[in-house]
Amino acid sequence: MIALISKFTCFKNTDEIYSKSVFEIKGALTTSKLALIPEDCELLLVNDFTKIFLHFSQVVELSKRIEIRYKTPYQLVSFVVILKDIAKGEFEKILKQNNLEESILYNPYEY
Repeated sequence: MIALISKFTCFKNTDEIYSKSVFEIKGALTTSKLALIPEDCELLLVNDFTKIFLHFSQVVELSKRIEIRYKTPYQLVSFVVILKDIAKGEFEKILKQNNLEESILYNPYEY
């Protein structure tokens, strides 16, 4: 989930959003707030990545129809992954299937 939402960019100035139909979510983006988003919305503004409280599939579907941007920027450098109950190859396959190939740091004591 973090890999997916880390791809959303931050808007740098208001000029770049004036040409679109924009809706700003106040507080957390939750399942109940999805119904508040207008049908003609082209750009959804969320304060930052910590305000997204949706399931992975909900974020995928929403991002297919609406551009999502943050008001407060952040940069994801990498993930430290400790795999349990899943093989490294299977984990990498899931990443690839969901276009989530990121900078992964595996547990150095295992790999």
